[in-house]
Amino acid sequence: MRYNNKNIAVFVLLSVLLIAGNPVSAASGSEANWKISVVDGNDYVGLYSSLALNNQGYPYARISYYDSANCVLRYAYRTADSWNSAIVDSDYGCYRSDLGENTSVALDSNGFPKISYEYRWYDFYSSGGWLKYASWDGKQWVIETVDKEGGGQTSLVLDSNDYPRISYHNDSYSMIPETD
Repeated sequence: MRYNNKNIAVFVLLSVLLIAGNPVSAASGSEANWKISVVDGNDYVGLYSSLALNNQGYPYARISYYDSANCVLRYAYRTADSWNSAIVDSDYGCYRSDLGENTSVALDSNGFPKISYEYRWYDFYSSGGWLKYASWDGKQWVIETVDKEGGGQTSLVLDSNDYPRISYHNDSYSMIPETD
């Protein structure tokens, strides 16, 4: 773990997608002592990843990412000794859609994950992207479509009342919309 002069931990997330199909990995450490751990060892995962830490810090990290082999949004969380991964949202596989691109993850005051992401669809005549939002309620993922006019390049924060604030690219506007 690397600390700056105010004793704040600095973390780096390495997520790689290469033709060879590298897994998503996480790195933490000091200047000369980096520790790399595999988050998801499957092929073609880790694109569009986002990292959040709960109030206990590392090793209790949370990561959202795109699984391009299955075209789904995935979420991984670290316990004291291992990484666990699950599908958050899935559609029809990779048939004319990419679900889970451009992720951004944040944790609410209870430590529950919230994820903004893009659902990109295409057919023979047109294509588009929707902004989607997934929220863990303690038992299951609750999925919402926020905007059907665009949803790329998402960035999510939660306000002091745990309400989501999402900035994203909207294909229909020349400005950056904000969700209320």
